[in-house]
Amino acid sequence: SKKIFNHIRQEKADFGKNIFPAVYSRLNMFGYNTSEYLKDMGTPDRLEKVRTDFLTGKIEARDFKNKQKAIFLDRDGVLNEDTHLIKNPDELKIFSATPAVIKKINDSGYLAIVITNQPVVARNLCTEDELRIIHNKLDTVLGEKHARLDALYYCPHHPSQGRCLCRKPGSLMLERAMARYGIDPGASVMIGDRDRDVEAATAVALPDFPPTLHA
Repeated sequence: SKKIFNHIRQEKADFGKNIFPAVYSRLNMFGYNTSEYLKDMGTPDRLEKVRTDFLTGKIEARDFKNKQKAIFLDRDGVLNEDTHLIKNPDELKIFSATPAVIKKINDSGYLAIVITNQPVVARNLCTEDELRIIHNKLDTVLGEKHARLDALYYCPHHPSQGRCLCRKPGSLMLERAMARYGIDPGASVMIGDRDRDVEAATAVALPDFPPTLHA
């Protein structure tokens, strides 16, 4: 909307740092997450990077009209210490190698998607809003090293509530991610630390071998 120009008060202004924080409470603003190619090319160096990515086919490859490949990851015991029923951000102890590993996935062309059971919600140990704060910490730690998760799916249910379709070894979280991002199961894998991770992956025909990452 042209209304945004009424709120630009300085000659050099960054949308994320200067403009959006000043206007989000006064204008309707909407956003969405995407794992398609997105890059600021407002400087000569960034423009050259985008040019190279275009010529090498990287931009085209990340278009969702093409099948994507993903590395699905369990959370506890894979990205962070499994300290049992993590209910606040202070209890989330992320492995020191996790940001570098996720960055390598990012650079390899695979999507990095977390698939995790989180019964802390059903146990009333934390709310779903509080669980998002825990995951915000994970995003922040990764972001500090220029790494990112493309998506995170969690099941908030407890086994005592009956076997739901999303709780691993159920495969509904994987199925939702595959449908949302157009993922080719034959080119994707699941990394976990429990039999239920293997069972969920098997249910959607993920292969049982790790990819070789070239980054």
